[in-house]
Amino acid sequence: MLPLRGLAKWAPFKIDALGLVTLLGVREVDQAIGKLTYHRYLEFLPLLGAHVVAGNAYLKPIRGFELYNLTDEIKATDASGWFARWILGHSRREVQKARTVIRITDEESKKEKPGWVNRSSVMGAFVLCVLVVLPALIGDWWGLSNGIFIATSIVVRWFLLQQVRSVLDQIIDDMKERNGQKVKVLMVLPTGSAVTICATRGIILALLTSPSQLAVRCIGWAAFVGNALTLGSPSLFYQMICIVIQAVATMLYTWGHCEERFEIGSRLKLEIDKEPPSIIEDNRHTAYARLNLSETEENCMVTWALASQRGNGGWWLKYFKRKHFLFPDAQDDGSKSAEGGAGIGPHGS
Repeated sequence: MLPLRGLAKWAPFKIDALGLVTLLGVREVDQAIGKLTYHRYLEFLPLLGAHVVAGNAYLKPIRGFELYNLTDEIKATDASGWFARWILGHSRREVQKARTVIRITDEESKKEKPGWVNRSSVMGAFVLCVLVVLPALIGDWWGLSNGIFIATSIVVRWFLLQQVRSVLDQIIDDMKERNGQKVKVLMVLPTGSAVTICATRGIILALLTSPSQLAVRCIGWAAFVGNALTLGSPSLFYQMICIVIQAVATMLYTWGHCEERFEIGSRLKLEIDKEPPSIIEDNRHTAYARLNLSETEENCMVTWALASQRGNGGWWLKYFKRKHFLFPDAQDDGSKSAEGGAGIGPHGS
């Protein structure tokens, strides 16, 4: 047993709690990366919570989102994680109770933007030089190892995000010829807000698609673990620089600075349209009326409990009044029956 006592003094390196800072900001990083938007100047900067990408957490669906395709009579409760995160990123400032419309279009002729990609690469290269070259110059080999792990994590993150964006582009391209028809879609958020989505059937299918996991994530895990283990061993000077760089980059990234907020990949463009309150009231009656629903689509609303039952004449009266206000030429006898207070006429049961 005596030889084993030497293990008590074996200490080729040290590990302290500093590596735990790499676990900070997980929720914010998951939200920011999961939107799949581009960030000018920030794409190649080191972020905290790198295991969010390695663990594929940023692609997982978020509970509480329900998508209703009224045209095809389809209800889905598994909207893709990237779209749910994109909406949540705008929900506080731009998504209202019922008046918000999200228009999603396919910009096939859109070109890549090598200018800001190059600027982002230059910015990332400069930061990595600080984290890799500086410790090498001062002989801090633990700092050099940590910088290499951080650089590997950045490369893995960029590769995985580009792969996911490419998958969405491919889905849009494959579905364009067969599913170019526009459909009427509502999405209900966990907060209870109802968002109208204007898009083609092919784009809606992309909103329901979660890209598969990639094997390269194991490299991301190795880089994250290496970063966490080696961060406690370098010199104090390197540790301070490393933490400050990652913290500042994470704050800028999660706060949406230099973000292409309405572009996903090279094809999708999203716009948030809010009609003036004088034209579109912020309530469900008006939101549904704006869709100019057919009788079949209205019945789907009742079945899915999005609209009141047919026996509630008061609710349907308000709905038909708003519908005829927005579409004066629309022919619908339901409003006349609703005004009589005895149900919804041919729409009633």
